[in-house]
Amino acid sequence: MSYILFLLTYAFEASLRKYLISSSIIIFIKYIFLINIKFKKYIFNYALILLCLILPLIIHALSKAPTASIFLAIYDLLGIFLSPILVLAILSNDKIKNYALSQRFLYFVVLAGSLHSLLTIVQAVSDPISFINIGVYGEYSNVNFGDGAVVNVTGILATPSPFLNISAILSIWYLRDCSNKNIFSKISYILEFIIFLSGIFNLTARTYFIFSLSPYFIIFIKSIIQTAIKLKVTKKIILFIAVFILSLILFINKVTNFETQSDNLSLGLRRYQSAFLLERITSYYSDLFNLDNIPSIKEAPGIGTTVGANEKNNDEYLESIEGCKGVRREWDFNRLLCISGMYGYLLILFCRLIPAIYLFKIYFSCYKKNKYKSSSIGILIVSFLFLLQTQFQFNDVIAGVLCIAITSNTIYSIGEKEKKELSERK
Repeated sequence: MSYILFLLTYAFEASLRKYLISSSIIIFIKYIFLINIKFKKYIFNYALILLCLILPLIIHALSKAPTASIFLAIYDLLGIFLSPILVLAILSNDKIKNYALSQRFLYFVVLAGSLHSLLTIVQAVSDPISFINIGVYGEYSNVNFGDGAVVNVTGILATPSPFLNISAILSIWYLRDCSNKNIFSKISYILEFIIFLSGIFNLTARTYFIFSLSPYFIIFIKSIIQTAIKLKVTKKIILFIAVFILSLILFINKVTNFETQSDNLSLGLRRYQSAFLLERITSYYSDLFNLDNIPSIKEAPGIGTTVGANEKNNDEYLESIEGCKGVRREWDFNRLLCISGMYGYLLILFCRLIPAIYLFKIYFSCYKKNKYKSSSIGILIVSFLFLLQTQFQFNDVIAGVLCIAITSNTIYSIGEKEKKELSERK
């Protein structure tokens, strides 16, 4: 039940902030419902290690001029430390208390994800100044609908987030596998198409479009590996690979000739040209090991200065620090180096790399063997998100990654329960 409440709070958070309460304090409410998550002993020990890493950051922040509020500092610590602890605690669980409630949660995920995608399409094509597109404080979101008047527009049900789409796709695949109802199977394909279509209407947000398709990328790669190693070729695999390659060729062709497309697509397609993508990808890791650009402890601005409205107010101050200019504070690893100097390498190791390695370990030892493959795809996506410098300083990213983790673990736990019941009957 707590997972359902988390999902509903996450789903309707943007609506509350858009139409009722604009205060950012509301972003903390949904995490209250995760308070009953059980920690295994090794995760509890890991949490204690992270607690020791927090103390130097707090001391450093107190020694600096008051450039960040306590609220922003706490929010920053949430993104840095609490997110990996919660993800590991959720994905290491293998038990469910209520089978029917778990199934209901996955149906809620499908409903929320589909409505979210449908309303994203509606917002993208509607008048920028209409009631549905009114602005809201968007300091904690990293996704928008593009240029001009709609730059600060956030979602209706949820901030436009690829992570809610991923969760919905994984749930659809599971429900389609376990359901004998032909009606749902037919409807599920329509819902998948709506989710895909929302990315087309939101091309200017590359993360939204590319990440929404990540489950299909993983299936494509797995199919290629399976074909190459086991030579196990089926009509379904051949059809999937052919459709995927054809879609990729058509998309690349459209990107190459973006100037001949309609105005609605040209801006988005331009962002997928090789020159733009290459510049963006190299910005992820180009300065990560350039020690000359790492600020000293004295220069480092500290926690709470690179999130929320405070970053906008202190933009000139942050730009004056070599290691915090532009994208050097945008991506997760670089941002950790920006706020804490060389100490940031410890944060990267313990808060990002070690969790990612352990998630891969859980995948190979547990999730890969589960009867429902959508659970293994979910944990793989979460693992790669830690390595790809996902921007955990944003509210919709933290909640979205947790949503994928909860969805994947629910599917995995159902599979383990069914496996246990089957073995007991034998």
